[in-house]
Amino acid sequence: MKSTFLTLLILGGVCSLMGQEIGEQNQPMALGSQNAIYIDLKDVSSSFAEKAWRDFISQYGKAKKVKKSNEWMVEGAQIIEIGGVNTVNLYSRTDETAGGSRHYIWVETGGKFVSESDQKDAYNGAEKLLQDFAHKVKVDMITLELDAQQKAMDNLEKELQKLKRENDSYHKTIQDAKERIAKAETDVIKNVQDQQLRMQEIELQRNILEEVQRRLEKARSEKS
Repeated sequence: MKSTFLTLLILGGVCSLMGQEIGEQNQPMALGSQNAIYIDLKDVSSSFAEKAWRDFISQYGKAKKVKKSNEWMVEGAQIIEIGGVNTVNLYSRTDETAGGSRHYIWVETGGKFVSESDQKDAYNGAEKLLQDFAHKVKVDMITLELDAQQKAMDNLEKELQKLKRENDSYHKTIQDAKERIAKAETDVIKNVQDQQLRMQEIELQRNILEEVQRRLEKARSEKS
């Protein structure tokens, strides 16, 4: 029941990733307050989203931590959808929110930070980049849940095998007990037969004993 609830909870969050709100706003960052483009990731922790982002963006360059900051930067990234043949500097930060996390990116190109009003095409490319990232998060979370459910399945199968072994052991115990009971029943019959034989032998021995006793008494009387 707990596993089913976890599945529904995670899958519910995963399904909501697509169509998440994407917007822009000025946000403080390493180079001052600049226009950032963001996506809200419902039911996704900031640590999970940040790790997923570093993995996702590695196709454009290695993300490096910005000193004295919780931001990451990819310098000189060539992202065709955003800058075409020109390279861009891409900054990012993931903040925890009440419903999950909000992932910001700042796209610096030509000495300016991309905004919808000034660089519409580049902004649309940044939106597409965030949508692709959200899709990766969705896939990663489902993969994580798949692994968890596979482990749960493996554990259940192990428990079933253990129960089967226990069942075999119980049946063997019952079979051994039946065999011991059958032997005991045979032994009871033989014991009764042996008792009857001993009783006959005792009766015979009693007659012999009495006969010897009479002979002894007779021999004593003859002397006197």
